[in-house]
Amino acid sequence: MSSAEIPTTPLEAILGSHYLSPDGDRTDVASLRRKKAVILYFSAHWCPPCRAFTPVLSDAYGAYKSGLAAA
Repeated sequence: MSSAEIPTTPLEAILGSHYLSPDGDRTDVASLRRKKAVILYFSAHWCPPCRAFTPVLSDAYGAYKSGLAAA
């Protein structure tokens, strides 16, 4: 995002105009407007509680995504 561009959403203010999708594709942040929920999770590799929670979150997301595919 250039300094002349003004973010139109809070996500654009945080992420800029593009982000890398889970597939590694460069994607417009505007595409997230259609989503029901967007979760940003930040952790540190040296933080024991973060290291414990990250796999739990990953498993929960996998179960959620599997449920969507089955529906």
